[in-house]
Amino acid sequence: EYAINSTPRRMICEAVEDVCEALCYEGPLTVTISVPEGEEAATHTFNSHLGIEGGISILGTSGIVEPMSIAALLESIRLDVSMQRSEGMPLALMVPGNYGVTFIKGRFGIPSERLIQCSNYVGDAVDMCLAEGFDRIVMVAHTGKFIKVSGGIMNTHSRDADSRMELMLAAAAEAAWTLKKGDVFTLEEQIKLLDAATTTAGLEQLQDLGLLDETCKVVIRKIQKALEYRAKGKAQIECVLYENNFGELAATEHAHELIQEVSEWMRTHMSDAR
Repeated sequence: EYAINSTPRRMICEAVEDVCEALCYEGPLTVTISVPEGEEAATHTFNSHLGIEGGISILGTSGIVEPMSIAALLESIRLDVSMQRSEGMPLALMVPGNYGVTFIKGRFGIPSERLIQCSNYVGDAVDMCLAEGFDRIVMVAHTGKFIKVSGGIMNTHSRDADSRMELMLAAAAEAAWTLKKGDVFTLEEQIKLLDAATTTAGLEQLQDLGLLDETCKVVIRKIQKALEYRAKGKAQIECVLYENNFGELAATEHAHELIQEVSEWMRTHMSDAR
């Protein structure tokens, strides 16, 4: 189940159902998913760490692969930043990818065309925003990606850096100290957190321990500090941290205020356009 994301899973089911309908078949089916050389490709991923063995994951939220060189991808981000600025956006509203687009549309009602997708290139995207004259940036991101940023990692691709659970452990330890819950966050629990296969599993553990909210506050504070350091004090940077199973986990002080400003700008912009 963990090896195939929800969108490709839905696409597979729809394709099989189309064939069944065309053939008027209503009986049971066994579907085998096969990826040529998938086992070899999997050796270059973190699948084994997630307990996925024998092949590669089927990922993606759009079902469409858009191959790009790093230079082309960075140029695409730069173009997006420039377009948002030229169209009068009052600030840069940024997400890493499709999960962020889905979250912010559902949570705040802001469509994808008003969002800058920075992929893994968080630091480069901040630099581009500054170069285009944005002095306010809001980052809305999934914990699995942005917990890396809390450690100053500005390229979140797994081939360049991971340390997700180490950073979550450090934040949780600070949270336990603040809440005086050292007796709850025992050495055994710390090792369990460090060995968690995913950030989602780690968050669930922290929730059970009563440390989730405070840990997320620590994480988002560190994310904001790291991004402000990257911006060299030239921009106000706010953040919203979310996770698919939990929804919004934490937000910096003025994040919602700035997102609301974007919503109001959109209403005015659309009214003027009409």
